[in-house]
Amino acid sequence: MTDITPSLSDKTEKEKELDSLQIELLLSSVKLARYLLDTPPLRLKAVQCEMAFGDENWIARKAIEWQRKDCLKELNKLKHESQKELDKFIFILNQINNINLSLGLSQIPFENMIPDTEFQLDPSVENTNWGMEFENCMKQFTQTIENTGITANLIEKQPLSLNRRKYMFGAITGDIIGSRFEFNNYKGVDFELFTSKCCFTDDTVCTIAIAEWALNNYQDDLVAIVRKWGNKYPYAGYGGTFVRWLNPNVIPAPYNSWGNGSAMRVSSVGWLCNDIDTVLERAKQSAEITHNHPEGIKGAQAVASAIYFARVGKDKAFIKDFIEQRFAYNLNQTCDEIRPVYEFDVSCQGSVPQAIIAFLESRDFEDSIRLAVSLGGDSDTIAAITGSIAEAFYQGVPEAIKAKAVTYLPQEFLDILQKIEERK
Repeated sequence: MTDITPSLSDKTEKEKELDSLQIELLLSSVKLARYLLDTPPLRLKAVQCEMAFGDENWIARKAIEWQRKDCLKELNKLKHESQKELDKFIFILNQINNINLSLGLSQIPFENMIPDTEFQLDPSVENTNWGMEFENCMKQFTQTIENTGITANLIEKQPLSLNRRKYMFGAITGDIIGSRFEFNNYKGVDFELFTSKCCFTDDTVCTIAIAEWALNNYQDDLVAIVRKWGNKYPYAGYGGTFVRWLNPNVIPAPYNSWGNGSAMRVSSVGWLCNDIDTVLERAKQSAEITHNHPEGIKGAQAVASAIYFARVGKDKAFIKDFIEQRFAYNLNQTCDEIRPVYEFDVSCQGSVPQAIIAFLESRDFEDSIRLAVSLGGDSDTIAAITGSIAEAFYQGVPEAIKAKAVTYLPQEFLDILQKIEERK
């Protein structure tokens, strides 16, 4: 009778091979998770394009259709890459099971555990339930990893682990949460933070642009950077004058705007500058490429200085006094006083004070976003401004909220935000 019990030396070699395969499976799993995380923003953008189709003139309709086709092209690419990675994932699982069998260890069950990466590639207004598909997919995926025997410790040590990432994220989180309320105000705080109707908007795109400029020590051409990002994401919801400023066929010039676009994009200045004088100067520079009206510059400086002081540990009373004295904003109202009469207002003077008040009145980061949205008006921008200050004051965005928000963003945004975190 042949002895099929592995020898001690054979078993040691197989155990080493098993350890190696588990690492390979982990790396494959992280890649697969990245594909899954990249899919929902593209799906949402394609749905938004379909919803917008027919609401514009012929030229705009063609542009929207081209963007939708680009989204579907990227989705097809993601589908191909994720399927290829999933095949590799399953192959490694088979190898692990074969070794487990030879060592007399338990098999990893496959049934109901392999993540389903099939997503409908032709989204429509009638079929937007991909959010639930994504949630189910990620639950299956997590369960698969747990059943491979890879420890949480091992996962945490991997440099690609999504769990280790932290970002300058407050403004972007506020933008995403507030996006669905911009033209459908809800004057209450009892709402779901994230739904399939949420998305990043121009607030996020412009925040990323200013962040790239700040990361390069403010040496690069800011106009070129903002136009690059704006034209890369042309349907993020910009104002009409800014759209004309983005046009590659025109020479860009500031247009004396007092709009809150200068305030919504400035958060990286508050994070990366090391004294208040530099904060004020860089905030001015970030604004005046477009928003060179005194109110436009003032709005950017007020937000950046509030972030800076919150970041370095000043209390709310100090921040309030500085903003009131330096910028003559009235911060003595309460959210309950503002809410009943507040209407849509895109000016800095008509939205920045309200956003700061929401921060001052808040108990924590989530509460600040809920208060900001509840005021009504330009909800995504108000929440972005409030969130940028609240993140600095409350020392971060809660992990559960951040984990949700990250699923709405493309990888190139996350790369910029990661660099900000490394510089902080």
